[in-house]
Amino acid sequence: MKKLSDKNMQTARITLIALTIVLAAATFVKADDYAYEGGALWLQHIGTLALLLPLLADLKLRKFSLPACICLFIFICLHILGARYLYTNVPYRDWVETLFGWKIPVSNEHDNKYDRLVHFAFGLLLLPLFLNIAKRWLKIRSYAVALLFAWLAIQSCSMLYEIFEWLLSEAMGAEYAEGYNGQQGDKWDAQKDMFLALIGSTISAAVVILHRRFVGRRAPENS
Repeated sequence: MKKLSDKNMQTARITLIALTIVLAAATFVKADDYAYEGGALWLQHIGTLALLLPLLADLKLRKFSLPACICLFIFICLHILGARYLYTNVPYRDWVETLFGWKIPVSNEHDNKYDRLVHFAFGLLLLPLFLNIAKRWLKIRSYAVALLFAWLAIQSCSMLYEIFEWLLSEAMGAEYAEGYNGQQGDKWDAQKDMFLALIGSTISAAVVILHRRFVGRRAPENS
């Protein structure tokens, strides 16, 4: 990918930030009643704000590459969609059946795997961001060490988020936290989510290694 000028890169960052704000605001339009119970939708968008902070900070720091910013934006979009339906209620089966005519099997009435998809996407899409942090913020010279740092950072953040969900459950009550966390009664929810993030980040790391191996050693510096 041809390196963008600093001005064009700034325009891209601002565009992604503006789109994020518009999409987040759109989730409140005709949202179902359950989305407002206990401020659930607002609570979900604390996560949106947290994900947006790196893009906002990079307006000044200018350290992230365009691919890393785009991957982060795609992940934010997945989160915003999940926030709109509080994850547990995302009607992805209806969408797939309407668009492609495929019926996705359902094990029970509470079976919704969208939350699993987002945890997988967390590892898959955010590894380039952490790789940029390792190379451009922390100035790690060894590419292998920087990639390992990015991979481990994904696992650490995944674990910390699951701890946050547990603390939320303790503070706000199991019934309310169940709706926010999207556990759907699965006692192994946290372990499965962390495993999917691990798988996603491993796939992403493999793609980075193959890209560096076959496309050239200079290419990953802009990825």
